[in-house]
Amino acid sequence: KSVGTDYEKLHKLNQLSRRICAEKLDIETINSELEKAKNCKNYPFFIECLCFMVIAAAFTLFFGGNLIEIIISAFVGLLVTIPWALFGKETAKRLLFPVACLLFCMPMASFLAIFTVPLRLLVSSISTGVLSLFGMDIVRHGNVITLPNVLVEEGKAFSVGIADPCSGLRSIVALIAVSVGYGYFTQTTWPRRAILLISSVPIAVLCNIIRIMSICLIARFGSTSYAVGEGHDFLGFIVF
Repeated sequence: KSVGTDYEKLHKLNQLSRRICAEKLDIETINSELEKAKNCKNYPFFIECLCFMVIAAAFTLFFGGNLIEIIISAFVGLLVTIPWALFGKETAKRLLFPVACLLFCMPMASFLAIFTVPLRLLVSSISTGVLSLFGMDIVRHGNVITLPNVLVEEGKAFSVGIADPCSGLRSIVALIAVSVGYGYFTQTTWPRRAILLISSVPIAVLCNIIRIMSICLIARFGSTSYAVGEGHDFLGFIVF
């Protein structure tokens, strides 16, 4: 038997309260309306689940989510509905955090795509500026970093472009997910958890800048093919 809040009955009681204040109902009418509210039929459980799934899916669709993201959102909505409907509000509150963490399983590209270009420009600009301070001959055109003194095939200058996968957005999302879980289980106050969560963003950006600078240094003082090949993958694994 469900021990949750019956929102349909609560809605009818709210309506009755307003009528009592507005219409000065007599006691017989009030008792009759209370009996109607008490005996009103609830929505079937599968209807409640379906409604929560549709709401979650529609929310994702509104923000430009793709089919996979819509399915995941609907599944999360279902997982929230089941404990709420069957076991009540308190049980649902206990399960809210682990269920909400499932949202990190959702590909965030559709929601956060607007940040990829600014991130690419930011990390390429900072990387170029720092390396220039140390005397390296380096030029930036948008999100493309060029080393004029480092030549590759056909005498062309070595260049590396900061593509969408290298913007650092994925690492930011991953680090946020880790910080959320770590903060929830290790920190006792919400301000500390918030500080840990907020700090994960600049840390992820800094790590990406270090990776890009390392690629440029390897190309300058080592091998250009290694810098954009095995070195690129290896640095991503080590830094993050």
